[in-house]
Amino acid sequence: MKELEVLFWADHPLEGRNAGTILDHIHSFFEYSEHSLHSLPIKGALPRRLNLDWFDVLVIHYSLYIPLDSYISRQSKARIQDFKGLKVVYLQDEYRNVWSVVKQLQILGIDILFTCVPAGEMEKVYPSTILPKLRKVNVLTGYVPEELTHLEVPQIAQREIDVGYRARKPPYWLGALGVEKYDIADRFRDQISDIALNLDLSCEEEDRIYGEDWIRFLTSCKTTLGVESGASLTDFTGELQRAVSSFLESNPDAEFHEVHELFFKEYEGNVCLNQISPRCFEAAALKTTMILYEGDYSGILEPWQHYIPLQKDFGNFPEILEVLRDSARLQTIADRCYEEIALNPEYSYRSHIDQFDRVLAEEFKQRKCTSAEPGLSSEEIEAILEPHISDFILDTDRAILTTGLKIWRRTPNLVKKVVRPIVRLIRST
Repeated sequence: MKELEVLFWADHPLEGRNAGTILDHIHSFFEYSEHSLHSLPIKGALPRRLNLDWFDVLVIHYSLYIPLDSYISRQSKARIQDFKGLKVVYLQDEYRNVWSVVKQLQILGIDILFTCVPAGEMEKVYPSTILPKLRKVNVLTGYVPEELTHLEVPQIAQREIDVGYRARKPPYWLGALGVEKYDIADRFRDQISDIALNLDLSCEEEDRIYGEDWIRFLTSCKTTLGVESGASLTDFTGELQRAVSSFLESNPDAEFHEVHELFFKEYEGNVCLNQISPRCFEAAALKTTMILYEGDYSGILEPWQHYIPLQKDFGNFPEILEVLRDSARLQTIADRCYEEIALNPEYSYRSHIDQFDRVLAEEFKQRKCTSAEPGLSSEEIEAILEPHISDFILDTDRAILTTGLKIWRRTPNLVKKVVRPIVRLIRST
């Protein structure tokens, strides 16, 4: 496989202040890819001194929302249009302003789209009549962070919190699936109000937990609640979002069922975007038993094998309560989920990056893209990118991480192939 020079453009979130799944996703490319990746961790405009012709491939990460000029400036979009190499976009949250996104994919001339939309629904969202040359590749919203699978975690019986959960309240215009994210916590709390169990459930923004604190929280919980990720409706034009937002400004106390009755009848279920959440993979890796609303979970999780299924009308709550009091059974489910899901190579970031590398190599060859001009060495390119990286280094950990990534990017692939097995061996001990 030809090693390609790849510019990886992402808006890096801050460590400890944002969901770790975004950073896990970004870092996985630099840890596992066989191509030569160069990081551009900013939003707004491409650096003037940076010549896209130095690269074979441009990857735009989902942390950059392509319809908004505040994420990718108009001048940068013009430069992307003129780029003759392979153009790649990752997308998530693909239920809003769909036609605006499609228009940008068309204007920018994107070649490959890595999308969370299931294969059977792709044509609805990204029509071939509009994007005839676009290769659409289905991916998950996240994968198992390998480092979590090597942590020593307490046994279920030793954990203090019986049921833990953190989420934020999404807007009504995400439909019934969005509401489930906080509905499950409220209803669970109501059901168990007079039962002697230790609960730590919150959907308030001030109670959000990130970074190492999140890992400590999850490993202190015997069980955690969860629902499918995604949305149960797709707003192609943005009109639904604007209409609902306008209505709620005048009626701030309106309940979801009222808004649903007024606005959602023709939208609910128009595209099936239900999928497994990265939170499920984290819980599996940390051996925290999941209590999840019944669902498909991308065909990955099996009820009573990998999680405890909770009926959405709470009809089986007495059975859930019985299992909650049985630490041995909770441990059995957690251990099975760890072995069959967390340790399954198919759900690892390494597996996803192997897919990424393969697709890039296939499309670059098939499309006969223009190869990078040898104008500057990797060291000279990094010198141009360095100020933009440094602007986002706000603590020692980020500095160490960035330095490590730079060294890894400059390491020959032959050396990488020797080092990787050694690192994996150290991790496993």
